[in-house]
Formats: sequence, C-alpha cells, structure tokens
Amino acid sequence: MEKELEQLRRQPLLPPRRAGALPGGYMGRILRVDLTAGTTKDENLPGPEVLRKWPGGQGLAQAILIRELPAGVTPFSPENRIVFMTGPLTGTGKTPGGAAYTVVTLSNITGFGRGERGTAVSSSGMGHWGSYLKFAGYDGIIVSGASTQPVYLWINNGRAEIREASKIWGRDTHETIEWIKRDLNQPEASVACIGPAGESLVRAAMILNDHNHSASHGGGAIMGSKKLKAIAVHGTKRVPVKDAARLEEAGNSWRSKIRVYEYPKSRCNVGFGAELKTVVNRNFSSTLLDGSEDFDKQQFTPRPCYECNRQCPYDVRLVTGKHAGVTVSLNAGSEHFEGAAFTFGIKGPEVLYLAGVLNRLGIEASHFGCAAGAVFEAYERGLVGREQTGGLELKWGDAAVVETVMNMTARREGWLGNAIADGVMATARAIGGDAARFVPNVKAGAPAMHDWRPYTGIMLGQIVSSGGVKPQFAAYEYRDGAPDLGYPDKTDRDSAAGKAREVLVNGSNRYFCGSAGLCWFAQPINKQGILQDQLNALTAVTGWQDFGIEEALAVGQRVWQLEHILHLRYGWTPEDDLAATGTRLLEPIPDGIFKGFTMAKYLPGLVHDFYRECGWDASSGLPRPETLRRLGMEEFSFAAAQH
Repeated sequence: MEKELEQLRRQPLLPPRRAGALPGGYMGRILRVDLTAGTTKDENLPGPEVLRKWPGGQGLAQAILIRELPAGVTPFSPENRIVFMTGPLTGTGKTPGGAAYTVVTLSNITGFGRGERGTAVSSSGMGHWGSYLKFAGYDGIIVSGASTQPVYLWINNGRAEIREASKIWGRDTHETIEWIKRDLNQPEASVACIGPAGESLVRAAMILNDHNHSASHGGGAIMGSKKLKAIAVHGTKRVPVKDAARLEEAGNSWRSKIRVYEYPKSRCNVGFGAELKTVVNRNFSSTLLDGSEDFDKQQFTPRPCYECNRQCPYDVRLVTGKHAGVTVSLNAGSEHFEGAAFTFGIKGPEVLYLAGVLNRLGIEASHFGCAAGAVFEAYERGLVGREQTGGLELKWGDAAVVETVMNMTARREGWLGNAIADGVMATARAIGGDAARFVPNVKAGAPAMHDWRPYTGIMLGQIVSSGGVKPQFAAYEYRDGAPDLGYPDKTDRDSAAGKAREVLVNGSNRYFCGSAGLCWFAQPINKQGILQDQLNALTAVTGWQDFGIEEALAVGQRVWQLEHILHLRYGWTPEDDLAATGTRLLEPIPDGIFKGFTMAKYLPGLVHDFYRECGWDASSGLPRPETLRRLGMEEFSFAAAQH
C-alpha cells in the first residue's frame, strides 16, 4: 500500500491555486504549522468538487492525513500530524448544533508503535472554538513537528503566531485558558488546550476548550508530545452564506424540533443511564446505582454552544457535600459521571466534583474509568496491594482516594499513575494474572462509558469501532426510532435481524454530521423531517443543489471507508473485530432487569453481516472494488480486494 500512497501524495489535495469558486460555508484557507521549524503558512482549501465529496470535519481531515503520514511514523514522532477541521455549517450562527470541529491524528491509545496495531483517531469538540477559528479566517489547521520548548499558537484575523508557553506548562486547563486570555489581552478569544495529562503523555489525555468542552480520545497526548500547550483563536470575519433567508427558515424549523435542557430538572438523574436502565457500577460488575443524590440541590447555569438553543453544557455550583462552594464546568452527556464516579460506587455531589477534576486535568473519563476501575477491582481481588498503590487503600465509594488517583494519573506518579496513564490494556498487563478478563476494552481502547451490554446493535457499534474512540455507530434500540432513515419506531434490542444494516445507517448519518460541522446532540433523529431541515440548511449555506439524504449518507459511508483504509494500512484484520473485545463486555449481565443477557450469542455472525453491509471482503476485510466505485473513491482502488 505504501507505494500507491506515495503516488497519491503526488496529487496534492491542497492546491497551490484553486480551480473554481468556493461554495458558501468556507473561509478558503488552512493554516499549516511546523513546530520543529517554528513556522506557519497559509494553504488553499481544496476546490468545489473535492469539498462536495469531503465537505469537512473528519472526512477532509482523514483525506489530508492519509496523504501526509509517512511510512513508519509513530503517534509521538514529530512527523505525525494532528489536523483540526471544521465543516461548512460550523459558525454560520443560524442553526442549532453548528459549532463542531474535529481533531484527527494517529492514535496513541490503540498502542501503535509498541508492538500492537494502531488506528487513526477522530474526536469532535463543540463550544465556540470551531466557530471562532473560522471567524479568524481558517477552515482548519495542520500541525506537524515538535517544539523543544512549550508553546501556544495564537490565530487572530488571518494572522498566526507561535508564542512561548513555559509559564503555563504544568497548569490545569481552566488556569491555562484564563492565563492566555490575559496574556493576549483578549477576553473574547476561544482557547483549546491541554492539562497536565497531555503534558505527561497520558494516553487518554483530551483537548479542552471554553472550559466546558472537550475533543477526547487521546489528541491531548499528541499535542503534549509536540509541546503545544494551546491554540487560541479570535476574529471578526463571518462565514459566507449563499442564501441567508433560506438558511434562517431551515434553522428555525430545525430549532423547533430541539428538546431544550431544563435546569436543574434535566440534570437530576444518573444521566444517560436513566434511559438505558443500566449504570456502570464497580467496573461493570453491577448495573445498579442511584448516584444522583442531591443533584437537584445544586445550582446549575447553562453554558450553550455557539448559537445553539439546546443548552447541553453547564456550570454547577455545589451547594451540599464536602466541596460546597466549588463551581465545576461540564459538557453534555454523562460519560464523565460514570467514568469519574459511578464506576467507583460514588454518589451525590461528589460525582459532579470528580467530573470537574478530570476536566481540569484533561483526562477523558471513559478511559480513566475503565483503567482505574480495573485497578480497584484488582485491589479487591488481592492482585494489587498497597506497595503498588503508594499506600492508598482502593475502596469502592471513596471519593478522596479517586481524586488522588486522578492526580497521580495526570502526572504519572508511581506504579499506579503510570499503569492507568498507559491505557486500559497496559493496565491489564501491569496487574497481571487474569486481569485482561475484567478490564473493559475494545481494541485496547475503552468503550464509551455507559453500560451498553443489553443493546445488541449498540454493542456491535462498539465492537467494530476504531478502538480508543467513542464509536460513531449505534442503533435505535433504547429511544424512539429515526423516521427520516427508515426506522419509524424503536427497534428490538435482542434481535440480529437487520441489525448490521441499522448500525451502518446510524453511523453513516453521524459521519455526515461531523463532516458538515454538526453536533449529534442537536439532531433529534426521532423527529420526522429533522434531516431535511439540516440538508436545507446545508444547501442554503453552500449553494449545492439536489443534496439529499442519499448523498448525505454516501458522504458518511465515504468517511467510514477511508477510516477503514487507514486502519488497514496499519495492519488491522477482520480478527480484530472478531476477537479484540474484552471479556467483561461480553459476559452475561450480572444483575438488574437485563440480568443474564449477553449479545455474544449473536457473534461472530453480526460482525460478518456488518462487513457485508459495508461492502468488504469477509476474509481480508478489504473493500470490494464496486464499493469504492459506488462511493467515487477510485483513487483508493489500490486498497480494494482483488479477485
């Protein structure tokens, strides 16, 4: 494959001179940063034909990455790229959820470069940073090289500057954001940064922006390896729109379908676990925990993303408990509840406090919870003692001990901090014995931190995911269906019939959202007409004609196929989808209303079904030639199965 990739690199995706006028929704420039040389330069965004094929976000970033990563590169080598990319709806200001940016790089979580096979990794961030990057005049950033000293990048109205950051190396994410705003004398800047975890190359270090938002799955460690502490953005430009009146009409229709969070009502339960009817408790050894004691007594303040009415992110001032008076900043979702607290059997306002600690340190909750939860279980089993824990007694329910472990992990202190910092499978190896049986993992990464085990399609999405990344594949099993996609009602969670197709359709829609610059949380897919609202907004912004649901799903499938080709480059085989899921995730559920259930009864058949739906050869995992032709990906025909 390397010979063919070298030929592909001779056909630059970012042209010296762009042919054709840009669609609306784009600023037209990508900033290239070489931290080894200490230089920045502007490059052209691709032309209109390429952008309709790869509109932005993960797809465009992957198309850049596969052309630019040299053979043999490892995640922490200077030659690795970290690509930040927006989409055409990012920053238009007239739709809910149009605030996304995507980070794509070579994953350090799945272990590439340490004798294990690796993957590309993608994560999305929300808030204001992606919109402000466009207001500064750029659609994306490509960072390569590594600085010898800590630096941060300042982008303001079309000008970029690499600035010294030694004074903030070691500070947490919130301190870093506020320090940089003062240093720049620009309180309106948006800052994306790493905390101590990224500096220490903790495998699951994340990038945090605007206090409440994160791009997770290990990108923070890649920034840390490059000594890049932060990227601050600001500008007064505005995103060009082809038909503003039509965009406003589409945005209003879309906005009317959004379920707006009510505070504190929306935050007075165990989060997503309330819908799933399962909660991760004691390292997946129980599904039962009412961990939301006293949530309704805290003071919540919504902190919405750029021009979005859903109000997912929030600050919460703790009124009760040991940390009364402390304010923490949290994002949408509730993986941080389960990964920071529920998995350790912790309840009440300490849940909110510990989630805030992880945000400040810059550690993703799913990976921390799975690795640290396994160590707590190992301690209970007698496989780990106080000589390894630095004298700590790892008892379930002890919030003070969990906070200490978080800080040890972020700074790689002692056996315990390093065992967790190196990721879930490294934790299993450090523990030894039969630890691999109770360390929750998918392809050496952590699953998204909810207990999905009762849901066959969602578990399939976890199994075929990239590893170390929140899967973009799920199913319509726990909530209402997706009428725009052919699923008018909730589907059967305990059935394999049509499940592989359902998972692929679900993922294709989500990949499209990311490419367009949209947030899944602002897509109430159970509402009839929501996809048409989004497509109406996209065509109003870009000027593209006849861009319908079929083309949107083709964009999503194209992104997934390219992600798969990147994985094939680094040695993934069908066996990795068939056998690289931890035992704990496939064993029978221990308690609760789903006691005894396991979707393992549908394996390996469901994985084979999924391969067929994706258009891949079952034995090699390679895309079939007709699959690539159907999606207009002939330039990657060298990766196709040969018959």
